[in-house]
Amino acid sequence: MYRRLASLLGMACAVTGVVVAATLATPTAARAQAFFVDPSVFRGVADNRLAWEQDVTEAFKQKVFEMCRNLGCDPNHLMATMAFETGATFSPSIRNRAGSGAIGLIQFMPRTAKGLGTSTAELAKMSAVDQLDFVAKHLEPKAGKLKSLSDVYMSVLLPTKVGKPDHTVLFRRPSKAYRQNRGLDLDRSGTITKREAAAKIAKLLEDRMTSESRIESAAFALSHLLDTL
Repeated sequence: MYRRLASLLGMACAVTGVVVAATLATPTAARAQAFFVDPSVFRGVADNRLAWEQDVTEAFKQKVFEMCRNLGCDPNHLMATMAFETGATFSPSIRNRAGSGAIGLIQFMPRTAKGLGTSTAELAKMSAVDQLDFVAKHLEPKAGKLKSLSDVYMSVLLPTKVGKPDHTVLFRRPSKAYRQNRGLDLDRSGTITKREAAAKIAKLLEDRMTSESRIESAAFALSHLLDTL
């Protein structure tokens, strides 16, 4: 019996390895390895499928879906942006480590918070679900224009660049803005483009979706093989 189970587990791993290998051989994975993948390829992967959904509450998940329907954007793009801004904690009270005063799901700056009729102190006291209302309020002026991951991220980083081409330069050396964001200058050219700024988030989302697909594939293969016991 135990020998049979061990054999089945080995088969499950083998099947999963084939599935993952096939996935990684796709053009999407090849583009991701170039670090400039557009995660819009993940749009509509499955009904009610959300990246990082295991790290948030059901109420948070459903609110993100509702917000994104109203904004006309991909919910996975918003989740990836919030994951990047919070270190994947989705904490409403997480503070910027550089001391900029930014806080929360999309790192609200004090001036931004004030413009939304609140403050960073008040935002920090909210639940993640309640703070989503202010995320939505911040994004509302760009509703219908958030067609790509880079545009969703621009709505947080530099809203004036929403809708601009991905080769648009955001920051140049030796400006203060460049120094604050120099980690986004992937080719060390002294300029940061919109595409470069979104690249790390794109890779973060691609890695997350690949990881979740691997787990689902393993669970499916094991479940199917255990049915033969």
